[in-house]
Amino acid sequence: MMWRNKWIAGLTAVALSMPLQAQSVVLKGKIGGDIRNKAALISLDGDTLVSCQMERGAFQLSYPGTSGLYKVSIGKYEKVFFLPADTVRVSGYVDRLSGESDVTLSNTDLHKKMLGYMGQVNKVGETYKKWVRDTLATLPESQVSDMEIVLLVQEDSVKSRAVAGLVRQETNPALAAAVAYLSCGKLYEDVAFVYESLTEEARNAQPGRLLAGKRDKLAPVADGMQAPDFMLVNLNGEKVSLAQLRGKPVVLDFWASWCGPCRREMAYLKKVYEELGADKVSFVSISLDDTRQQWESSCAEEKVEWLNLWDEAGFQNSVVRKLYHFDFIPFCVVLDAEGRIVKKNLRRNKLRETLYSIIK
Repeated sequence: MMWRNKWIAGLTAVALSMPLQAQSVVLKGKIGGDIRNKAALISLDGDTLVSCQMERGAFQLSYPGTSGLYKVSIGKYEKVFFLPADTVRVSGYVDRLSGESDVTLSNTDLHKKMLGYMGQVNKVGETYKKWVRDTLATLPESQVSDMEIVLLVQEDSVKSRAVAGLVRQETNPALAAAVAYLSCGKLYEDVAFVYESLTEEARNAQPGRLLAGKRDKLAPVADGMQAPDFMLVNLNGEKVSLAQLRGKPVVLDFWASWCGPCRREMAYLKKVYEELGADKVSFVSISLDDTRQQWESSCAEEKVEWLNLWDEAGFQNSVVRKLYHFDFIPFCVVLDAEGRIVKKNLRRNKLRETLYSIIK
């Protein structure tokens, strides 16, 4: 019996000394159409993780990673999938000119489940918008415009609450984190709320780390944080910094001449400005127009009395827009007298109520 025990002990020692098998995402297959191009697996940040030149449409990619979100790129075809740390077979046709492509992946049950969750989130958004329409139908006509704008900007927050509920019930940590990442909203407060709803295991999964990165990127413009400083030119050609405006609350109104909703919001801002007075609040409209002429002409048309600044980089390349992490206008931010962010993405009565809450 002694030799048998030694033999078992020896096998155990060998097993313990062997490294655990690494996880890999493997894509292999053959496609028609654009058969001489490259196939690649790309991160959601745009980094190429692994690529190869196809041979008559055949390829195989292997990336030592865990289950999660990846961008599959085959010639002109590019799409985000939830991929398992397993072998995924690819077939179909890719158009050379980025037209109609028909690509099929095997082993995508979890991807389909993820799409189902995202469909539920979108349904919540549609239900909320219907509730808004029904609510507006009960209001006097004079209140409809203000209330509609206030309610619709809350849609993302409503959807983020739905996302948090869905990911709490999903038992696959990586899948839960993927749904959270793709549907968490755009503001720090919504992203952080969804992240907190994840389990520790889900946070450590690949999509969970992506979500943490998104949250951390937005953290500098969270409510209560010191607003990022910037320096832009005014109508007189002088450079003005945000830091110069400390001492009283500030309304930052990001807009552009080509933005119809921005022009309509400008009319409401004028009413609030007249009601409060320049001695209590500093209003600053920041144009994201592409040309100085567009900016100056629209300022003249609107007859704006407060400080007007222009980000000459335009909407797409705006440094200030990237500082404050928004991708739509109009976008209003309220700062307190010390330059801290009070609230973001405010409209109409919510903007007015927020200002009254901090005026001394």
